Order: sequence, then structure tokens, then C-alpha cells
Amino acid sequence: MIEHASQAVAYLDANVFIFFYEGDAAISERAKNLFDALRKHPGAGVTSELTLAEVLAESERPRNAMLKRAYLDLIVWSKFIDLVPIGREILYDSVDLRANHKRAHGRKLDLPDAIHLTTAIAKKCRFFISADDKIETPAEMTKLSPLTTNFEAVIQVLS
Repeated sequence: MIEHASQAVAYLDANVFIFFYEGDAAISERAKNLFDALRKHPGAGVTSELTLAEVLAESERPRNAMLKRAYLDLIVWSKFIDLVPIGREILYDSVDLRANHKRAHGRKLDLPDAIHLTTAIAKKCRFFISADDKIETPAEMTKLSPLTTNFEAVIQVLS
């Protein structure tokens, strides 16, 4: 159980939002259950402004004005997800994280992945939710994939 409604619990990578609106029924349903739980605890779900850029870029395909509006409604205007700015400190720390990730795991993270993970670490998230299998989280952070995992662990923490 979380101690404060505004305590960060889960970092949401951009692909979680994409799966919610554009994934097959099973994946979309998992994401819906997660977002329903997070709505009850504003601030428990965290994402970077980079997510906003990534999903809006995807929604720029022809005739996707409704999809763009849906992403803006969910990420910006709903106010239950903590949208974290990409500040200079995040950028500095992401450079260090990329180097450390390469030493520890034999491969350097892409810069966008490093920004996502650095943001999750900065916000002290317990869970990192992403379908990106190249990202290795720190030991104190549990990684979940919307492709293979239900979100019962996150939902239990929120209950």
C-alpha cells in the first residue's frame, strides 16, 4: 500500500500508452486496468515529457487527430500522471547511466531509453513498465512488460 497518494510508484514508458490505445485487445485491457488503478492515486504513475513527444509523433500519421487528442487527454489534461520535464539534471544523469549500463550489461542504452530510466530513478519509482527488452533496471526497481505481465503487483501496491 502506498503511503501518500502522490508517491511515485510506476514509471510508464511510451509503449504502455501506445498499447493502451493501439494494442491488441488483451494488451489494451492490461493497460486499461493499470490506468484505472493509477487514476485513483494521482502522481503514482510517472512518465517523462519524452513520452509525450514519442506518442504524439506516432499520432501524426494521416487522419489521427482523435488519437492525438486521446494521448493529450490521458497524459497531460487528466492530471493523474506525473509528467516530468526533461531538465538538465536528467540529461546529465542519463549520460552517466548509459556508461554504467554498458559496463554492467555489455551494451549502451539508447539516449531516449536512458532518459526514461533516469527519470524513473530520479522519481524513485518501484516499477518500470516497458516492453523494451534492452532496458535493465536497477535491482531495487521491478521491471514489468505489458506484453507478458499483468499489473497485479502495481495494482496491489496501489490498493
